[in-house]
Amino acid sequence: MSFTSHQVTFKEAGFSSLITDYVSANPALADYFAFPPDKNSLTKAIKSRKNYPVNREVLVSTLLKQYEATVFNSDWKSSSVFQSIQQLGKSETFTVTTGHQLNIFTGPLYFVFKILTAVRQAEELKKMFPENHFVPVYWMATEDHDLEEIKSVNVAGEKITWQTNQKGATGRMNTQGFKETLGLILKKFSASKKEVFIRSILETAYLKNNTLANATRSMVHELFSEYGIVVLDADEPVLKRQAISVFKDDLQCHTAFKEFNNLETFEKKYGLQVHAREINLFYLQPDTRERISKNGDGSYEVVSTDIRFSPEELFRELEKSPERFSPNVILRPVYQEMILPNLCYTGGPAEVHYWLQLKKIFEHNKVFFPIIALRNCMMVADSINSKTLTSLKLNWKDIFDDVNVIANKYFREKYSEKLDLGEAYHQLELAYKHIKEKASAIDVTLAKHADAEQVRLKKRLAATEKRMLRALKKKNETDVQTIQQLKDSLFPGGNLQERTENVFPFIAEYGKVFFDDLLKVMDLFPQNFQVLSFDSK
Repeated sequence: MSFTSHQVTFKEAGFSSLITDYVSANPALADYFAFPPDKNSLTKAIKSRKNYPVNREVLVSTLLKQYEATVFNSDWKSSSVFQSIQQLGKSETFTVTTGHQLNIFTGPLYFVFKILTAVRQAEELKKMFPENHFVPVYWMATEDHDLEEIKSVNVAGEKITWQTNQKGATGRMNTQGFKETLGLILKKFSASKKEVFIRSILETAYLKNNTLANATRSMVHELFSEYGIVVLDADEPVLKRQAISVFKDDLQCHTAFKEFNNLETFEKKYGLQVHAREINLFYLQPDTRERISKNGDGSYEVVSTDIRFSPEELFRELEKSPERFSPNVILRPVYQEMILPNLCYTGGPAEVHYWLQLKKIFEHNKVFFPIIALRNCMMVADSINSKTLTSLKLNWKDIFDDVNVIANKYFREKYSEKLDLGEAYHQLELAYKHIKEKASAIDVTLAKHADAEQVRLKKRLAATEKRMLRALKKKNETDVQTIQQLKDSLFPGGNLQERTENVFPFIAEYGKVFFDDLLKVMDLFPQNFQVLSFDSK
């Protein structure tokens, strides 16, 4: 199996102006990043990162403990992941990190694109800097509490949902109730030669591990361990202790909230992806994660609970039990960079957007601000879709347009002679030029009247052309349906494929070689959206 890569600009693919500006190094964004997302930044980033040491001993011991507590299909210590963790103890080792929520069964396809982009970055960095080691890291958003966002997945056109009513941090949730959910997804692959492989991965992950965090680690390990990807759960007391100063600053000084007031120029041009609160921390308990809020009298409370703290009590609690304090989307990146020797953070368009809002917060806390990289954004078109597009004589960039726009282009090209009113327009120009000359000879003010009549007639000709196009589309409904089916296949539910489809149908069809072929066409720092087509011969 191999792909042919077709480049579509992010603008053509409908991405935001921030993304198109960022990947093209628009000077308007220069104040919001530390290093441009390109190869030339890597040497500078490595040099700068060395000035921000991390506690490698704690990091390694935490990872080893987490992996020991996870059930895998095989001895994980015989994999390259164990070597990756050991390398993190060395000062010449750096990480490239991506992060995501704990979507069941990997969630949407772009989850895989994130991880493989980080893998690709680590591989390329090793070639460029052989004296160093580079470890790809998947940061699990285990403290996120939005169960609705992660408990469902679309597999082969069906929405499969984990039926649970648990509350609190999703990583701490137990895996009870997954047997029935697992049965629904495995049923989809009963006829696949890869069914045994898929079953072994998912049954081990979700039926033998007791928390969603461990289940996700197990699944990601079985899918990507050969690439050395390390999975980290930062919901750990020894890791949180390193961020006490940042948490205390947020509780006392509200730095992030103040810095967001200085983003007027950014907001006016691009809008804000996230908004800072006065306090950007949650209070974690076994089954809840609620915001910490400050009262007018200077005391603190945990929203939607009866928990109250005086300032002294809250800071004693922070020193004693930092694991009970959970950063939101504003402070999580800062926490991440404090515990990882990270060079680059890779995220989707929304993540790139909100990371660019955070530079001043990093600077205030004297924390390294990494290279912000956009993940590879992709669409996989099977041989049927490839043949359909070829038969319609369309370009891959055309499929990002509305169906009516695509159909109009197709019919205008196919029936160009029937629809061509160019000669009619030319004759109209000549006729009205003659009429205008005669009218002006009688009364110069009639020239404007002639011009107005010409404009009205041009509009009528344009309306006639549209009616002709509609008539052709009506007579050739099969072609219109083909275009609609192509659009629906590549944009399920009207959304980008990568945001809707799941990876396991691809694994069932092609096996893990699917990942190798994706890696071959991935870019270190993507400049375009890629449509990956199979050979349509």
